[in-house]
Amino acid sequence: MKRRSFLRDLAMEKVLNGGAEAADRLEARAAAALNAENWDMARQLLRWRLEMRCPLDPKDRATIDRLFQLMDEAEAKGIGGTAYCSAARDQHR
Repeated sequence: MKRRSFLRDLAMEKVLNGGAEAADRLEARAAAALNAENWDMARQLLRWRLEMRCPLDPKDRATIDRLFQLMDEAEAKGIGGTAYCSAARDQHR
């Protein structure tokens, strides 16, 4: 079990220390998740992008913050998102 955790941590460190190409891949995956209305995945990918050492310009940071806000507002209104939220997530624990 510790080996899996170590490998996961090593992979995350590599992603978070990645350069512009890694940032572009994360952003593309987040965009695909948004288009598929998989907002949980999109949120996670965007959080990782914010944690990356590769700097964001203020405009990109504002865009990510706005995406978080729009997803929260839509979910509060019952719009979009996926059924794979709390109920399905609790089944897999």
